Amino acid sequence: MAAEERFLLAGLATVIAALIGSGLAAAKLFADKETKVSEFRLAWVATLRQALSELLGEAMLIIGRVKIAYEHAANDRAFKKRIPDLESELLEHWESFRKAYYLVLLHFNFVETSVSLRPPKDTNAKSRDAWRTLVSKATNEQFGSEVQAMTCCQTDRNASPAVIELIKRIEDIRRTMSQSYDLLPGEIENLQQMAVEATWLANMAIKAEWVRVKKGEDKFRRISWGSVILLGVCVAILIYFVVYGLPK
Repeated sequence: MAAEERFLLAGLATVIAALIGSGLAAAKLFADKETKVSEFRLAWVATLRQALSELLGEAMLIIGRVKIAYEHAANDRAFKKRIPDLESELLEHWESFRKAYYLVLLHFNFVETSVSLRPPKDTNAKSRDAWRTLVSKATNEQFGSEVQAMTCCQTDRNASPAVIELIKRIEDIRRTMSQSYDLLPGEIENLQQMAVEATWLANMAIKAEWVRVKKGEDKFRRISWGSVILLGVCVAILIYFVVYGLPK
């Protein structure tokens, strides 16, 4: 092999080595970022479980106490007299319930929550248009255009049907429990069923996140495979020129 050919081959090897190094560095960078995203998702799942379990647990405790008080009362009139004491006894549990309720809602995106929480009189039936109602009510002309430009105000293709149904259930639980205590005994079975359904729906929503953590983000997977392909091509080119030399 002539000196000039060896020099060119060495230069080519240097360039390929630099490409390989850059590819590996980029792959590591994206792998580290994916790890951070996965850690965030795991923390999201953990805090959602905690908030939802507290919400449902407090709801069952409240209606359980009401049920016991109702069953031990001599009659409806005696139960109504017991209501002020019940309200005082359950005040702390109501505070925990409300806090957990809003914490659950804040785990999800705008589209998923707005479908169930908008007043029935809102004219925009589609979730993609829900933000328009809020903008018209909550902002003035000075900030309206800025809010409309926010990505959270656009259609979210990742909105989960399970999450939408979950929010409907917990909103139904909250609305039903907000009735007067003397009406709750007749709603106990209904509330228990809604709590079971909310648990099932939460299982489906959480399972989807676990699958995403296990598989990794689509963007990161594509970049990782691209880095592997680039590495393979560079190594193949280097081996080819080492074996066959540079073209004449």
